[in-house]
Amino acid sequence: MQRIRFGVLRILLSIVTAFPLYAAQAEASAEQEDSGVGLNVKLGYDRTSGKYDQSTSSTASTNSVTIAYDTDNYSLDFVVPYLQQSGPGRLVAIAGQRGILTIGPDQRASGLGDVTAGVTRYVLNEEDNGRDLDLGTVFKFHTASVSKGLGSGKSDFAIQTALGRSFGLLNTTFTIGYTFVGKPPDQGYRNAYYASLDGSYKINEGVSVGITYAAGGSIIEGLPGTRDITANVNFKPVKKFRVNLYYSVGRSTQSPDRGAGITASRDF
Repeated sequence: MQRIRFGVLRILLSIVTAFPLYAAQAEASAEQEDSGVGLNVKLGYDRTSGKYDQSTSSTASTNSVTIAYDTDNYSLDFVVPYLQQSGPGRLVAIAGQRGILTIGPDQRASGLGDVTAGVTRYVLNEEDNGRDLDLGTVFKFHTASVSKGLGSGKSDFAIQTALGRSFGLLNTTFTIGYTFVGKPPDQGYRNAYYASLDGSYKINEGVSVGITYAAGGSIIEGLPGTRDITANVNFKPVKKFRVNLYYSVGRSTQSPDRGAGITASRDF
């Protein structure tokens, strides 16, 4: 957990350094109304650690850049990750859900991860229909190194739907999806469902807290699926700038024992 704290502190320092610029930009646009349409750039750091039913622990760190564009009816996003992994386990990305673990030599590996792109269609909104309903798809491209154990060497994609509803200051969202997995030869990969239930409570205009339970079906025959519980704090220090801190606990041998991360995003 010490290395997790160092990673989080490193990003927090960069946020503090950039804060005067964000504050100045927010004040300049304070009288403008948010349209809900525009560009968003997000920087993220995530670190996980777990034994995955092995004798020694494996760790994985991910630095990522996400570029997203929102309209009234659609959203598009593009995620580029850089991975650093150590131990006998390698987390291989799967579209739409937590990656699977592959076992190999106890070593260190780093490099570009699998790039993903997502498209979401906003079908219903709560203001007009009493609930939110979204349909989406996630594409994973095989950009990660197979020889380093950072990727499967195959592309895959997922389709999903999310139903949301608020009860006063409490917002709830249920998501269910299905991943069509790219299947490397002789690896026993198979398609699988996944789902998550999310609840968030708005403390005030700038702060909210939430918890998510996520479950993924088994991608490899004979192995269990993933199970995770994640708690998060989301706050907005200035206009158009948002920070999210989270901590997760795994409830399956295919999930990390623990993980933590931070994202910082800016609307344009």
